[in-house]
Amino acid sequence: MKHADILIIGSGIAALQLASHLSNDKHVIIITKSKLNDSNSYLAQGGVAAVVHPNDDLLSHVHDTLVAGEFHQGESTVYEFIKDGKRAIEDLIKAGAPFDRDEMENSSLVWKGLMNIIASFMPEETQRVSI
Repeated sequence: MKHADILIIGSGIAALQLASHLSNDKHVIIITKSKLNDSNSYLAQGGVAAVVHPNDDLLSHVHDTLVAGEFHQGESTVYEFIKDGKRAIEDLIKAGAPFDRDEMENSSLVWKGLMNIIASFMPEETQRVSI
């Protein structure tokens, strides 16, 4: 039987990020329901909501996210996550997560939205990474 200091149940991006931060000091085991690439994070076609453009606005992101989730989320939690979105994107890029690139090799900004135009970074669809 293997020993683990930390047992993480789930293999989505949040679990993998947590494991990558803990693995230097602790023996971490991740349990997944099926295969590593069968997580919602791996299969997601969405992006990361973040205010990254001068014409972009935090409250528009919050509103569109609440509408998309049919207001089942806590508004203050959505606000805090989106407010931290740009830093999260920068951390993922530093960790080597692949994102679509434009012709200048900058991370591609994709415009999406329900009622307002919002910006999100899209994970590169042709590449998958294990952390």
